[in-house]
Formats: sequence, structure tokens, C-alpha cells
Amino acid sequence: AIEALDNKLRAYYFKAVTYDLSGQPEKALETHLKGLSLFAENEQPLLRSDFYSHLAEIYNQLKDKENAYKSYEEAIRYNPENVMAMNNYAYNLSLDKSDLAKAERLSAKTIEKEPRNSTYLDTYAWIFYQQGNYSLAKFYMERAISYLTTEQNAGVYYDHYGDILWMTRLS
Repeated sequence: AIEALDNKLRAYYFKAVTYDLSGQPEKALETHLKGLSLFAENEQPLLRSDFYSHLAEIYNQLKDKENAYKSYEEAIRYNPENVMAMNNYAYNLSLDKSDLAKAERLSAKTIEKEPRNSTYLDTYAWIFYQQGNYSLAKFYMERAISYLTTEQNAGVYYDHYGDILWMTRLS
């Protein structure tokens, strides 16, 4: 596809995703970087945002937080409505207990856009947990659980909920 298509950008994106799904993050990284180098200035900002969003996930797998965070920033810069990038960035910040105020702002935007999204509500709750605001964490985690679908793995949600309940009991 890369050889045959005039617009090679999408082909590079899907090739990188395929490498990632097949457990080859280094090749996914290399392919994303090559694809990004082909963009002309201001060309296809939404696709470029998707590139950076997935690139951030690759960097996370490779334990390169600095480049992951830079990639999330670029993803959001090219598409300020990229709620998946905002959520993943916020969640990673919360896991690192780094810049929780920024994580809260990013996560609040995802909740504003998709107030019934269990994943985004879980992230928001987890940020409040990390900040020590257990009552808000409990409120948002209960909302997250109430919107779970049968396709979602409830284990992470209930694990977070248990941690929140434990801290609520102690405070």
C-alpha cells in the first residue's frame, strides 16, 4: 500500500498500528516517525493528531515518558478535540503522580465531551484519588461503574473503586 498509494500517510499509520498489535513497538515507532516526516506543513491535522496519539502510546510501552508526553501534547495541538489523547495523557500523568492539576484539566474536558464514557470517568476519578480527594473520586468512580458495558473489562474499575473505598473509610 505504501508503494501503490499517492497518499502514503494512512498506510504508514496502519502499518505502525499493525507492528504495535503484533508486539513490535520499535518497528511501530520507526514507522510512525517515518510517516510523520512525510507530512507537509498544516497537512491533515486530524490524521497527524492520530499519529502523535498512537506514537505516545508506543513511547509509553518503551518507558520513554518524556517523548510520550511530548507526543500527547502534539496530538492535542493538532486536534484540540482528541479526547482519547487527552484521556490517555491525563491517566498517564495520574499514574506518574505528575502534574495532577494538568491531568484534572485534561480529564475534565473529556468528561465534558463524553459524560457517560466509563473510561474517561474512571480516569477523572483516579486523578481525584491521587490528589487525595476521595469523596469526588468515589462519586466519579460510581458513575463510571454505572455506565460500564458488557464489552468492558470491569476489573480495573472495581480495583480502583476498592482503593477509593478503602481510603474513604480511612479519611
